[in-house]
Amino acid sequence: MKLSGKILFLLLLCSQSYGQQILFRNYSVTDGLCSNTVWSISQDDKGYMWFGTKNGLNRFDGYEFKSYQFHKENKYSIGNNFIHVICKYDNKNYWIGTEDGIYNLNLEDEKFTRVPVAGNNLVYDIIRDSKGIIWIATKNNGLYSYHPGNTKTRQFTQGSLNSNSLSLNQIRKLAEDSRGRIWIGTFGEGIDVLDPSSLKFVNYKTRSTGGDVNSNKIITLYKDLQGNMWAGTLGGLKVWQKNTDSFKIYQKGGAESINDNIVRAVYQPSPDKLYAGTEKGLNVLNIEKQTFAAYTNKSNDPHSISDNAVYTIYPDKEGGIWLGTFFGGLNYFPEKGSNFELFYATGESNSLSGNAISCFLEDKPGSFWIGTENAGLNYFDSYKKIFKTYPFTPSQQPLSYHNIHCLFKDDHNNIWIGTFSAGLNILNPSTGQVKKYQHNPLDTTSLSNNNIYSVYKIKTALSGLAQQRD
Repeated sequence: MKLSGKILFLLLLCSQSYGQQILFRNYSVTDGLCSNTVWSISQDDKGYMWFGTKNGLNRFDGYEFKSYQFHKENKYSIGNNFIHVICKYDNKNYWIGTEDGIYNLNLEDEKFTRVPVAGNNLVYDIIRDSKGIIWIATKNNGLYSYHPGNTKTRQFTQGSLNSNSLSLNQIRKLAEDSRGRIWIGTFGEGIDVLDPSSLKFVNYKTRSTGGDVNSNKIITLYKDLQGNMWAGTLGGLKVWQKNTDSFKIYQKGGAESINDNIVRAVYQPSPDKLYAGTEKGLNVLNIEKQTFAAYTNKSNDPHSISDNAVYTIYPDKEGGIWLGTFFGGLNYFPEKGSNFELFYATGESNSLSGNAISCFLEDKPGSFWIGTENAGLNYFDSYKKIFKTYPFTPSQQPLSYHNIHCLFKDDHNNIWIGTFSAGLNILNPSTGQVKKYQHNPLDTTSLSNNNIYSVYKIKTALSGLAQQRD
């Protein structure tokens, strides 16, 4: 019970001292995804998660993936596998935007039918605004609006309304602001804002003499909790502040800046932070401090993000965050994190040396000796969150074996270390000297067995050893 208490103390102490830790869970084609490239994510009213990939549509029930792909012999299958967007049409239907137009998915019979709106154009985005009107962004044919009530369709194209028209026909993303206006992200001419009542456009564009023109190539749009509009571009992350009707831009360039200028996804989970998906990982903006922290793929870390190219961010109804990536499939993490912080072996300096933890020993408040069964002895400073693997210096003597089963500290501050198959080690931390005791069949005063599972103090001058009998 004392050991369990120390473990709990250690984990809670670190969690409270250092805040949320993001541990990513990955799903890929080996788990049932149609493709490791995930462009769009949605959740239906029954709680199923839907994922649009470049090789079909997936439904996930929390345990298994179900695939929906084009099959020539099935007239009710989806007509194109390259899916850019999933849009909820109503409680029973989804509109799926593909490289060959839009397909309606009936959730009850799981049949697909072609939607004639937008023809066979590549559809990048579909949204339903607060009045129920559906807006469709295409690659080459501008913007479409569709009114479900009267099935009226309107097309907006470049130059179609003289000076008051779209700036460009290639549209990547759409969003509705707090005033009911439709923000239109073009891929080269900045942002067009359409007032559906007056059908008038306002254009926001970076001029070549005043900034990075790559910021005119809009990849994503998002309305935050305060009503400000964010734009992810090829030239950084921009935010339109409604109170001043002006933009602020975040670009890479410093230790606490965003780590890449290609921003493909934005989501704000709470007033104090904002997530930005880039080509170089997930960036988290501390809104008060205006600083970024980046979470990137580490090949030796099983809990890191599976791929740095983050293409979509979606919050589910249970408080989880889903990330769609270009090469690494899906990543999931609980937004609120855990009450515990996990320490595990990553191969990096100052990290835990092994994951098979067998024993703890508190050396002093906040400092612990940690025995592992696969990587020797560690010393942990919980305040600095630094692990050291023994021996720390060349002058310290090594232990007899890396498989450690128990630790004990005597009245002289020596550390007694019981190993599996290699006997007992007594470490003097001050000198780095190690005394080693092992079974010798020719010496009746030696250890009876080299498997040491427990060391404890008794009233006599000796310590008690729990050993395995042959």
